Amino acid sequence: DLSKVVKRCIHVLDELGPSALNFYVDHVIISQMMAKTKLLREQGEPGTIRYAGAISNGLPTVQLALDGLRQNLMRDPLLKHTSPKTIKLDELINILLEEFAKHGPGHRGIVFVEQVALVSPLAKVIND
Repeated sequence: DLSKVVKRCIHVLDELGPSALNFYVDHVIISQMMAKTKLLREQGEPGTIRYAGAISNGLPTVQLALDGLRQNLMRDPLLKHTSPKTIKLDELINILLEEFAKHGPGHRGIVFVEQVALVSPLAKVIND
């Protein structure tokens, strides 16, 4: 459902900013769909295998739609003049930097997110 994908993209943009959205569109959505098709095929049931095939056949169309969405968003004048990260993300990074400075490089932490769509882009931003 493309409307769900768009809602997730907007959530990533709102929470993390344009850079995270680019990563989400370029590296996360299609790989998640490919993983879903693999799981469906592994179930071995004819109906789920056909469904996996339909998803796989639609991936090029979804990729084109995502590319168009990303390009349109990045052309948006408001986004062009926006920081690549949100204030909320900058604050989180500052908190993490302070914690790791206090406790050293072996320190570990867990960051909880509201929606699964944020996991990969947030991990990318934090690890960069």
